[in-house]
Amino acid sequence: MLSSSKTIKKFMNSFIIFLIAAVLLHTASASDLSASYKAISGDVVQGTGSYATFTLTIDNSANAKKTVNIRTLDSLDWNVVVEPSLSNRVDINANSEGSFLLRVSEVKRSGVYAKNLGTYKLSLIVESGDDKITIPVYVNVISRDSLITRSYQPDIIAKDELLTTKIDPREKPNLKVSLQNMNLRNITRIDITVTSQKNSIYQTGTTSLGPLESKVVDFSLNFNPDEAPKTDILMVRVETKGDDDQIYPKAQPEPIPFEIVEYSTVIRDTKVDDYFMKKETTITVYDDGNVNKDAQVKVETGLFERLFTTTTPKADFVSEDGQHFFVWNLELKARDSSGKLDTRVLVVTNNYRPLFVIFLALVAMVIFYYIFRSPVLVRKDVSKILTKEGGIAGLKIIIHLKNRSNRTVENLKVVDRIPSITEVEKDFEAGTLKPSSITKGRTSISVNWEIASLEPFEERMITYHIRSKLSVLGGFDLKHAVVKYIKKNGQEVIITSNNIDLSQKIFE
Repeated sequence: MLSSSKTIKKFMNSFIIFLIAAVLLHTASASDLSASYKAISGDVVQGTGSYATFTLTIDNSANAKKTVNIRTLDSLDWNVVVEPSLSNRVDINANSEGSFLLRVSEVKRSGVYAKNLGTYKLSLIVESGDDKITIPVYVNVISRDSLITRSYQPDIIAKDELLTTKIDPREKPNLKVSLQNMNLRNITRIDITVTSQKNSIYQTGTTSLGPLESKVVDFSLNFNPDEAPKTDILMVRVETKGDDDQIYPKAQPEPIPFEIVEYSTVIRDTKVDDYFMKKETTITVYDDGNVNKDAQVKVETGLFERLFTTTTPKADFVSEDGQHFFVWNLELKARDSSGKLDTRVLVVTNNYRPLFVIFLALVAMVIFYYIFRSPVLVRKDVSKILTKEGGIAGLKIIIHLKNRSNRTVENLKVVDRIPSITEVEKDFEAGTLKPSSITKGRTSISVNWEIASLEPFEERMITYHIRSKLSVLGGFDLKHAVVKYIKKNGQEVIITSNNIDLSQKIFE
């Protein structure tokens, strides 16, 4: 019982000493450098590894900037962290002072926090070059049970981490906000605000922390997909209100520089409309990006196809590796701030209707030809050419008639003319049709035949011989033969044969 009383008395004495140390303002100075601290919450809860917190003020009265290092001589027992700092190094401008958050926690021994209840003094060293200050800092190790009737101001450590600093605004980069409750206070509401220096983003969130709880809050950052490329700084603000109506924590997460990167995606939508002997391809092109983009659009074609193809607007025609293309070179603008796209519409029209019209015309011409062509063909030829003293003395004339239609042609008259220097021989070959009349004119002799009819597809050959009164050197021309007949509608049809140049026949 006596031992228990002594323990309680010892704890009370230690606690009173701690209270006095927490209330008093401790100050030390060395030449141009001075430092002081004030307890915020000097308690370390036994066995938890929690922090005791203090406000550390450092004054530089020199006319030059100083880099100050903060450490402890009791580093085997206590960890000392200064926020904000770089490895517990801080810069103090000339004739200025800086205020920092000092956190002190117990060092583990054999994997556990082994400090007994009581008040402990550690020596805090504040130094810059030859200037060195030693400040005694008192830390009270208390039990969990002793906290039941005590009230704490919020003590939160907040850190932020952006997983990527090169941000495509179409994506949703992850921001992690790490929160640690450094005492046994239950913090029911913590507001987190995410902003940027250039107003690229604004998002908020709310969370809570239980006693000594640690938590990571994830934010999927929602940037405007059309955000222009830029460099910016992300700022995270963590806030909760204490019983003194102050906003905590005092040390906010570090700002994070980031960059909105440029991207450009050329979107090409194609629509094909098919009509009779015509195809219309509509290509819609736009830049779904945040920077302007030069784009080339190609549509494959062929040399023959090109003859029947038009493009709107006019495209260039190029050949590459044996292939042929219509090509447009476009300068596409990025989506503007209102979301409007720079859309280009390209139209390729393959129109084979003119080819179809030409085909129909050819078919019509063939049909009209067969409908309106003469049903009778007549061809004139010669054979058995007799020569005397180098000139033509006589020959055989052949007139070939053919009915190439499927209907009978009636009452045909055939007229052939020979030069007046010749005469028709009276002897006709057996089986040939004799002339109905022979009429002598001033310059020519007409030989006439009358044929009652030519049956469908019937062929008939008329032959006769002529002789020259004189030997004709170099030959002479035989004019075409003429066939005449009257159609049923009373229309007269005249068909002529070919001419014959006998001078060529002699040399053949």
